[in-house]
Amino acid sequence: MNTKSNEVSKITQKVRPLQVGGHTEYTMGQSFLEGLAIIQSEKSKNTLATKKKVKPAPLYRAGGLAFRAIREKLNLTQNEFANLLRISSETLSSWERGINRPRFHSLLGLKASLPVEYAALLKVEDFGYHVQHPQEPKDTD
Repeated sequence: MNTKSNEVSKITQKVRPLQVGGHTEYTMGQSFLEGLAIIQSEKSKNTLATKKKVKPAPLYRAGGLAFRAIREKLNLTQNEFANLLRISSETLSSWERGINRPRFHSLLGLKASLPVEYAALLKVEDFGYHVQHPQEPKDTD
């Protein structure tokens, strides 16, 4: 056997893939085509897994839509509206998308600072806050 065929036979020897840090590494001796087939198989599994993932629905979507409606009625950009509310535009964006929500006391302060027709659009329940209203006393007569 010539040296070239010896090298080829060494490369094509069967060697098991090694799991290293969450991915598979291939040691010298595994055939190139076998390694390629395994890599492509793993990629297709990962692709299928990522396609099945569904983004969770925003928790505070109704509240976020209220902020957006107010901003659009005032004909303001996110940056302008955020400056008026004294918050960052990133914070306002996350509120509008329903990803985050203002703190309860901040929300009450925002409602108080807005004109009544706009403040009515901001309902604390839309942001996941549960407010218990006091019950009317019953007549005992």
